[in-house]
Amino acid sequence: DRYAGDGVEVPHAKYAAAYRRLRTVAATLDELTTRARERAQEADLLRFGLNEVAAVEPLPGEDTELAAEAERLGHAEALASAASLAHTA
Repeated sequence: DRYAGDGVEVPHAKYAAAYRRLRTVAATLDELTTRARERAQEADLLRFGLNEVAAVEPLPGEDTELAAEAERLGHAEALASAASLAHTA
């Protein structure tokens, strides 16, 4: 500000620096708040999943058995498709 003279240069520079710092801190706060909200949503989803698993009351090793069965069923489905294709050919 040329009109105000040299007397406001230093206070204006300090104000401008403080304002830039405020904007930086506000942006950081917004980012942290968003991340905290996302983490809370993720925690809620994980708690829900744990409650769903607990409600089923799985037996030890049951997950491994189910994974093996799913793989066998996948192979059976592929074999059935191949047999059907061979039959129509």
